[in-house]
Amino acid sequence: MLGESPVPDQPIRLHPLPGQPLIYTPQRNYLVLERRAGAWRAWWELEGDGATAALPVD
Repeated sequence: MLGESPVPDQPIRLHPLPGQPLIYTPQRNYLVLERRAGAWRAWWELEGDGATAALPVD
């Protein structure tokens, strides 16, 4: 079914943002991607709580 598994054999999984207890946050937020020396990392900026911990992007 469309939207449930857009990539075959790769199920969709939802996880809380780093440091957040719930899957959904009630704050406005945006994702930041950064590349340094060829390595990527990502973090979210939350309107009330500030930045989450950065995660490596493989």
